[in-house]
This record gives sequence, structure tokens and C-alpha cells, in this order.
Amino acid sequence: AVVALAAIESGETVADVGCGTGLFMEPVSRAVGPAGRLFCLDTAEKFLPHLEQRRSQLTNVDVIVSGHRSIPLPDSSVDCILLI
Repeated sequence: AVVALAAIESGETVADVGCGTGLFMEPVSRAVGPAGRLFCLDTAEKFLPHLEQRRSQLTNVDVIVSGHRSIPLPDSSVDCILLI
């Protein structure tokens, strides 16, 4: 449902900001496909083990621990931002 609501398409680059344990990682990764990219960002390092486990079979996902006030991605580098 999130993928459809956000109109995520194959080949896009998506940032899931505040991704937590990565609930949307697999469906978004499938939606962007091998030509796309998903950045999962969160401020809490405690979620890293969950995120790395979910990411283990996904080749188009990057997990990033970010600060509260900045997102470590270049300007205009994503097609869609999820804030859920």
C-alpha cells in the first residue's frame, strides 16, 4: 500500500527517513528494482542489527545512521522521500 500511495516506480531512488527497523525495506526495494536504490536512514543505532539483517539479501539498499538535523545525501539525489 505504501509503495502504491507514494507512486514508487522501477529505477527510482528512495530515501526512507526514520526507517526504524525497516518495515518498508523489502517492498520498496522490490518496487525500485535492480536499477533503483533505497536509502534507509535513522538516527537510532539500536536499529542497525534489524536493518542489516533485513538488508542481507537486498543488493539495492544502503543503511545510513544520520543526525537529527541533516540527511547525508546530496541535494536532489532522490526521487521520493518516505516519512512515515
